[in-house]
Amino acid sequence: MFWSYFTGTFEIVCGLLVIAGLFTRVAAIPLLTTMITAYFTAKLPVLIDKGFLSFAQVYRIDYALTILVAMLLIYGGGRWSGDLRILRSLNNRSNGGQGSKSPVTTELRETILSGT
Repeated sequence: MFWSYFTGTFEIVCGLLVIAGLFTRVAAIPLLTTMITAYFTAKLPVLIDKGFLSFAQVYRIDYALTILVAMLLIYGGGRWSGDLRILRSLNNRSNGGQGSKSPVTTELRETILSGT
């Protein structure tokens, strides 16, 4: 019973973070872990017992969601993410609206935008 509440809480919290674009890469890790665990506990026995066609029918949506979460982990939230908006506003405040010239914030910005 504990694991169902634990997993459900993580999925809701991390899903809300992904929707908001906050900590997208960090939130993708528990979601990907949940998807991989579900594959090994629920879908792999279908593949072994009933064959590939039954497995493909059962796992099609889970496969798409696993690929989606993996892409979020690799590329992040992109240019519309909440993280980038917060970073931009902090840069504008610290530089008096002149934009970012420091190498640390430029590197962080390029890291966030690298997937877009």
